[in-house]
Amino acid sequence: MSKETIKYSDEYKAIEAYYVLMKRERPSRSYPRDEFQSDLARPEIYVDFLKLCLEMDNTKDLQKFRKALLIVLKAIGISEISRKTGLRREGIYRMLSINGNPEFKSMLAIFKAIGIHFWVVDKAFMNVGPTSKRFKNAIPGELPPRLDKGTLYELMK
Repeated sequence: MSKETIKYSDEYKAIEAYYVLMKRERPSRSYPRDEFQSDLARPEIYVDFLKLCLEMDNTKDLQKFRKALLIVLKAIGISEISRKTGLRREGIYRMLSINGNPEFKSMLAIFKAIGIHFWVVDKAFMNVGPTSKRFKNAIPGELPPRLDKGTLYELMK
């Protein structure tokens, strides 16, 4: 019997990466850790991963988001980011570490290098609710559920 490969959506891959890399849960057998770590170099996945990490970060200095950003930069290649931003590799590691204190212009340079943008929005915009696609049963401000086998087959229909 041949083994079929399951095709996961980019959003699912970002959620799975969040659960495994940030929440330290076990990876699923059908989507192993080394595969999604390499997938985090793709913009379609790392944008959703960073959005989720920023949304779920409740630390006052965004420690979890900085950790997630470092994971993404490692997947892309710190040397490439260093070349694009003009920042030293050691400086990137230092500013995104737990005790790091990145300058705003350095963070903007990194965002520009990986193709994401910093936005300023008012309270009215935030009260509109999420506009990005989410699973049908997702609640705004809460972590999306991990898919079990039954839910996965339901979504693939």
